[in-house]
Amino acid sequence: MKIIELFRDINIEQELLCEDIEILGISSNSRETKAGDIFVCIEGLHSDGHKHASEAVERGAAAVLCEKGRGDEVRATIPDGVVCFETENTRRALALLWHRFCGCPSKDMIQTMGNRIAGGDSGGCVTISLKFCMAPRDRKPDKIPVASERIIQNA
Repeated sequence: MKIIELFRDINIEQELLCEDIEILGISSNSRETKAGDIFVCIEGLHSDGHKHASEAVERGAAAVLCEKGRGDEVRATIPDGVVCFETENTRRALALLWHRFCGCPSKDMIQTMGNRIAGGDSGGCVTISLKFCMAPRDRKPDKIPVASERIIQNA
């Protein structure tokens, strides 16, 4: 997915000049970063992702997203060819990136649940939610059989 598509719902501090970068995955753990990932710097309780951006780039990160005001710190540790973007809240950005990367699944879920409620079958919402959460990425939720669907609907 092109980086410009991923950043559609995220406010970044600088102009997106490298919109042709292809992002193959998203990572917030430098030890799990793979080639083509965007690495999102998250400040945690025991570790700060901003301090591990260089490790993520060594593992192949194509771009880095960091907290506003920490871009210079991160850019000093990564090669010039790797772009580093800043945003107000990297935790929120991480959630939005995954949402966009996975094809905005909540839109389908909300529409399906709304249709079931409008049709008078509010009990089906639980089933739909469970089917959606358990769906493998390559299968549509409506194609996944749920053995206990009748039990859930009648609960």
